Amino acid sequence: MEGMRLVGLLVCLLTACGFSVSGAQADDTPGSDAGNDAGDAGHDGSDSMVTSTCMERWMAHTIRFTAPTAMTTINSMSFDRDPFITTDEKSLLLSSGRPLTGGGLPAGGADIFISTRANVTDPWPAPQRFAPFSTTSYDGKCSMALDDSVVFVTNGLSTEEDIYTANLVAGSWTSLTEQYLVSVDTFAHDFDAFISADALRLYWAPADTGVPQHIAVAKRATATDSFGAPSPIAELNAGPADGDPTLTPDQRLLLFYSRRVISGQSVGAADIWYATRDAVDSTFTYVGIVPDINSTDDDGDPHISADGCHIWFGRHEPTTDWDLYEAAATP
Repeated sequence: MEGMRLVGLLVCLLTACGFSVSGAQADDTPGSDAGNDAGDAGHDGSDSMVTSTCMERWMAHTIRFTAPTAMTTINSMSFDRDPFITTDEKSLLLSSGRPLTGGGLPAGGADIFISTRANVTDPWPAPQRFAPFSTTSYDGKCSMALDDSVVFVTNGLSTEEDIYTANLVAGSWTSLTEQYLVSVDTFAHDFDAFISADALRLYWAPADTGVPQHIAVAKRATATDSFGAPSPIAELNAGPADGDPTLTPDQRLLLFYSRRVISGQSVGAADIWYATRDAVDSTFTYVGIVPDINSTDDDGDPHISADGCHIWFGRHEPTTDWDLYEAAATP
């Protein structure tokens, strides 16, 4: 019994000094949570002291963000919109109307540009035109799936905005095509393509004559099947315009822009909202405004990191064109 009392005393002393009983130093440094640290671009989520992940806070509707900051190394004097971040968070793609290297402007008004960094903690270098996704028409939002080996891009190659796709094969991108998308490209305007991480669900924001822009989804059984007929996500479509869907890999969290006006929530004419559901095949049961990031200007074009801890988005201020901003979840 005396030996047990000595062991118990030793455990208490170690705990009081900030050690676990295994001898590891307890980390009480503010912001040390790797899964939720607003300044940690890696988001490895490995800290055993984590009490709640960003996703858990989204689902509990307690998520908060740092004040958004402009992405000054990305933004140009022209418009910069529709950010997409690759899985490793080392490449950023965007739609931009900036002047081309060597002179001139994008033929259709906007091309796809890319910025690539060596490490997630490095600043983003100035973007360069990305030829495989850029065409002679207006090139809008693009998104990738299957470990960034397939892309879906909205552009105006046809007589109206449609969605195109391409694959990465042996290190090179195939030509953009409407293969698999016959049932999808049926509206007058098919905007804001976002492909799920497994490439089995396509979310986008079509608009048609007399039909407000709204969020829809189309499904397929495998990544080599054609998509089925689109279905509007009725519980999300409540405003005069809803679009720019972006989701986490489990598809339980969806961010979007909306021009809905709800007293006590709306901030500007266009804000970034979010919706949550329990599972990918469930109905979204909660819709609310994303806290801390919206302004009295137009905010839209959101992209959410895989862990839900980082947001990139577009803002249109009166004295500038569209610029890109980012914000991180608070610890």
